[in-house]
Amino acid sequence: MTFNREGLGIEVDFSLPSERVVRALNQIISWRGKPMTIRADNSPEYISATLQNKAERAGITRHLQT
Repeated sequence: MTFNREGLGIEVDFSLPSERVVRALNQIISWRGKPMTIRADNSPEYISATLQNKAERAGITRHLQT
């Protein structure tokens, strides 16, 4: 299976800076382990250098929807 519809985390706010996305990802990784791929839209918090660097260091590929 390449994906599932399980929601592992929810962050709600008017703004989600990339540092907060990385913090949420770190928390999910500590609970469930590292994903092979992250699939996301091309919102600024998902295309940021901060998240890109975190994913590269962790060996996680990113698949951005256009």
